Order: sequence, then structure tokens, then C-alpha cells
Amino acid sequence: MSELPTSTPGAGLERRSHYQLTAVERATRRRNRRWLVAILLPSLVVGTAALVVVLAVSSSRSGVQPLSVPTGYRAVTDGYFAYAIPKGWTQNDAYTDDVGDLDHQGTSGWAGRTRGR
Repeated sequence: MSELPTSTPGAGLERRSHYQLTAVERATRRRNRRWLVAILLPSLVVGTAALVVVLAVSSSRSGVQPLSVPTGYRAVTDGYFAYAIPKGWTQNDAYTDDVGDLDHQGTSGWAGRTRGR
């Protein structure tokens, strides 16, 4: 048993178990739970919708494609830019990373493109 203050001023302490609630306390608990649901439920719905949109957009292929590629060249696209490089050139993994920095090179030269930050 614990001692809880009563709602009547000057009445002292009321002895009751911690799981026994008054009608006012039960109503307050219900109201607080409704507020939590009213706040959390829309947040969860909006957050889930945003996650679905982000995953759908990030998984789609880039719409950027070169209009034409000269003979002996191949198209390269990184999501924002598209350009053509000689077919014999390879991608240099030492200078290429997963955030969009690309480096292609061959015997006739090299081309590097760095995504601005």
C-alpha cells in the first residue's frame, strides 16, 4: 500500500493500492491515451508514406540518356548527366565511388566527373 494525496484539501493522505484509480484519474488516463493516439497515428501514416515514396523514387532508373552516341563510343549516365566515352575506356575503381564520382580512362586519355557537393 502506498499513500496518495486525496482530492479534498486538508484531508491528509489516503491509503490505497497503486493500481486503484479514481474515476477522475481513469478519465484523465483515457484522455491522455487519446491524445497520444491522435498525435502518433498521423505521424506514423505520414512517415510510412514518405518512406514508400523515397524507396520508390530511389529504386527507379535514371531517365537521363544521351540523345545520340557516335560510332565507336558508348553512353555513360550517372543519374544527372549523360555523355559518351570511347568504347575501349574502362572505369577506374580507384577514383570512382558510390556517391557519383566517376573516372573512365583508356590509352587515349581519361574523363572524370565529380558530383558537386
